[in-house]
Amino acid sequence: MTKKRVVVLFGGRSAEREISLITGKQIIANLNRARYAVTPIEIPRTGNAWLNKLMRAKPDVVIPALHGPFGEDGTVQGMLEMLNIPYTFSGVLASALAMDKYRLIEFLRVHGVLAPRGVLLTNDEPSPIRAKRRMKKAHINFPCVVKPNRLGSSVGVTVNIKNMRDLGKALRLAFHCDSEVLVEEHIRGREITAPVLRPYMISPLARLKIRVLCRLLKLRQRLAHFIIIEANTHRGDHHMRFQLRFLPQ
Repeated sequence: MTKKRVVVLFGGRSAEREISLITGKQIIANLNRARYAVTPIEIPRTGNAWLNKLMRAKPDVVIPALHGPFGEDGTVQGMLEMLNIPYTFSGVLASALAMDKYRLIEFLRVHGVLAPRGVLLTNDEPSPIRAKRRMKKAHINFPCVVKPNRLGSSVGVTVNIKNMRDLGKALRLAFHCDSEVLVEEHIRGREITAPVLRPYMISPLARLKIRVLCRLLKLRQRLAHFIIIEANTHRGDHHMRFQLRFLPQ
């Protein structure tokens, strides 16, 4: 059997580079070498020599294990489209829109999806006083959340900001990571990321209820908690259990 040629891109130029290195190494370690000929390509912070490696590899598919700008925002996806190289994950438009938090929220609101109130600041208005004026117009009070508009992995994010002093610190941190910063109202609650994988993704879903078992198990400095997803459809009830493992702090 001829092995498919798979290139894994990781590293990159963004502030999320270190996260991407971990992601790439995990993907490479778990690809089935009996089925795939794997070529790891680490993209450096500067330089384009990696492009030559990509072209020499002649991949059947590319896995862009990249985080943040210049990798997760549609730029690499667009390049691969131009080169006619198949790749995994989302396409150009979805990647670009999802990376831009403010514009994604505006898009979601148009389609009736509830989202927190927020204001977008640029690096010519980093003053907390000016930010507070914008917040007041948008009916955003303390506590609030400040985050770089075009980064992920919680890089540069400050939550539960309660006063002007902390707002100033949070703005300086976020603007160090991005030229656009999003200030949002703080919504209390538990954040849940729940993958739904085939064959469990049964359409149409009439109701999707996520129940979190709040008990946290602590063993050898490792934390694990369990998420149960109950997807009730006209075809019956389907139950999926995921165990999330966290590396030691």
